[in-house]
Parts: sequence; C-alpha cells; structure tokens
Amino acid sequence: MFGRTVTVNVIENSAAQSTNCQRIATMLLTACPQEVARCSADATVNAPGRPTTGFPYAAPAADEVQLLCVQNTAGGMHWLTRGANGFYDPGDASINNGWSIGTDGTMSAPLAGYGFTGIWIVLK
Repeated sequence: MFGRTVTVNVIENSAAQSTNCQRIATMLLTACPQEVARCSADATVNAPGRPTTGFPYAAPAADEVQLLCVQNTAGGMHWLTRGANGFYDPGDASINNGWSIGTDGTMSAPLAGYGFTGIWIVLK
C-alpha cells in the first residue's frame, strides 16, 4: 500500500526543454487547481537531496509507481503509469514490459507515438 509521499520531478537539463516543460507544467497546474491545493502540503518538487534544476530519469523502485506525462504526435497530453513490472497505458489498456526511457528522457520505440515531456510524479 502506498503512503502519502508525492514527488513531482523534472528531468535534468530541462533548460534545453524549458519552453516545453514550462508549458506542460502550466497546463497541468491550470487544469487541476484542486489537485494542486490538495497535494501541495505533502508534495515535493524533485526528490529530497536532488537539485532543483532537475535530475536524470530513473525507473521506479519496487515500492513506487510513476505517473509519466507524455505528449502524443498530435500534441495532446497523456499519462502513462510505470511500476517495477512495466508500463500501463490507460488509453488502450495495454501493458508493455518492452518499453524503456533513458536517463535523458529518450523513449524507446514503439511507445505508441508518445514523447516523454520530462515531467513525472512518483507515488510511494
């Protein structure tokens, strides 16, 4: 069972992606003001001890689930979940253990036409 630890992460070198990351973060915060208020007391930005400028992406630990913000080829936003045993796409209910994301945020093919935005939430 998960506790109440919520961490919102931004990938390292996000300055190179700052326009895209900032636009996406602004969209998410604007679209979900009640969720932001509900989580803000318990949420942190980037893992404790990590730089505020971002850090490399890493797969979830055994006791974590990640919510990955992705963008499809048409420019729409979507969420994928990732646990220690693979990815889940709620859009088509598929489970895939062959997908991967590099530390630089590069997603492997054929990730259904998604591109990782560099923003992910860790639930622990």
